[in-house]
Amino acid sequence: MDNVTIPEKFYWQEAMVCHYIAKQKGISDIEALELFVKSKTHAMLLNEKMKMYFFSPEALFEIYKVEEETGDPRNSPYISEP
Repeated sequence: MDNVTIPEKFYWQEAMVCHYIAKQKGISDIEALELFVKSKTHAMLLNEKMKMYFFSPEALFEIYKVEEETGDPRNSPYISEP
């Protein structure tokens, strides 16, 4: 896996997504981080070739929610193929 080359943006996005997850589920940010780093969405965010770091934290959170609902973040309208 190619790591993302813009770590400052990645860490900010990761923190914001975790905050949204924590707020939605009523858990701590650390617990949310544990959930997010195990997700396919997070793995895709780390993959330089996917360029998902261009998405806003809100969009990444929506992609993560689709993954939770369907099991595959690629079902999200943000990244699904037409």
